[in-house]
Amino acid sequence: MSIDNIVKQHGAFWAFSNEQFNEQKQEGVEYCNAGLGLVCPIDNVKQLKIDWELFAKQTIENDKKENTTEEIIMRELSNYETQISRDIDDTVNALNGYDISRDEVHRIFKEVYMPHCIEHDLF
Repeated sequence: MSIDNIVKQHGAFWAFSNEQFNEQKQEGVEYCNAGLGLVCPIDNVKQLKIDWELFAKQTIENDKKENTTEEIIMRELSNYETQISRDIDDTVNALNGYDISRDEVHRIFKEVYMPHCIEHDLF
């Protein structure tokens, strides 16, 4: 299962303009904005959100099985180029569902990530 499958299963689609919406809408279906450009039939939006959350939880569980906490934190610190901003807030927010504390992110940032960036000249 993927997010794309979940979106399609519920008759939802991405539309970032009226033109995109008009190209994809089904006549006689009432739609609502599900957030971030996702449009969903009103009758399906509740179940879409439930399925989306279940998928996100399963994805996090799989990630935690396949990667150590340190690897997950290092990946997200890198994704947000924290070596440049020195601000871990985006990383902490990205790891919201992981049960990883801000203190743990900060510890990895100081003790592992920044020394790695310095050693490999990643600035």
